[in-house]
Amino acid sequence: MSEGTQSGAGPAEPGSPKVDGTNAWVSPSRVGVTLPQPPGIAQSPAPGTQATSSAGSRPPMAEGPPPVAPGTHPGAGPPDKPKRSSGARTAIIAGGVMMGLAILGILVVIADWGMRSYEMNGLLTAIESSEEAMIDARVGLQVLGSGVDPQALSEPSSAELAAELQAHAESSRDDVEAAGRTVAELSVASWHSSVAEARTQYLSHNRAWVAYLDAAAEDPARFFVDYPDIDSTWQSAEVSVRKAVPDPTVFDMDERIESIFEGEPPGQGETLQATGLAFPAPAV
Repeated sequence: MSEGTQSGAGPAEPGSPKVDGTNAWVSPSRVGVTLPQPPGIAQSPAPGTQATSSAGSRPPMAEGPPPVAPGTHPGAGPPDKPKRSSGARTAIIAGGVMMGLAILGILVVIADWGMRSYEMNGLLTAIESSEEAMIDARVGLQVLGSGVDPQALSEPSSAELAAELQAHAESSRDDVEAAGRTVAELSVASWHSSVAEARTQYLSHNRAWVAYLDAAAEDPARFFVDYPDIDSTWQSAEVSVRKAVPDPTVFDMDERIESIFEGEPPGQGETLQATGLAFPAPAV
């Protein structure tokens, strides 16, 4: 190796400057020398400088749309969620409507049962009051009429007893009639036909008693006359009342019905047996 050369350095290019008396290659830009470039090759800007066009301005930026991510479209937002088909949407709506109707139907049935129970409870309460008035009428007749000869009530010697029997008949009639008005005034829904029928049948029984007591108030001897309408209407009322009881029952309805209708019908014929008297019904 000759003096003034570096190991590994190649021969210097023609026309290249020498620095420090060596053949080491120095970039022309570092020494302020600009070498001509072959046609078609852009000159690289020197470090720390900004490339300019031949006119002294910045080179134009490449025009065109910005890069787009794979699988997307320019200008589009986030990908849409998959839409349900119209058939699936219709099925969901139909299912919701059917479920709503089923729930509504259950609520209607429960509400109707509650209304029937309320109406039946009111009817039983009115029947119990009416029956108490009839029991008072029978008890009073048993006390006043025990051992009485009805045919002798028209004699002057029996005038005081006849007056007591008439007064008792009038008082009992008013009480039974007032209880019947309570039965008649009960409010029952038009579609609750069984409750309405029970009310009608028992009201017939109540009015049969009113007719019987009204007759006795005019003639106390008629206290001791059997009126078949009382027993027949009682039996019809029992059948109708038992049919009108809602299921399931509340307000102790089963127990109350058994208490009302247990044993023989509390008709006027039972009173005659208690007094030991029996007379045919008057001709109508």
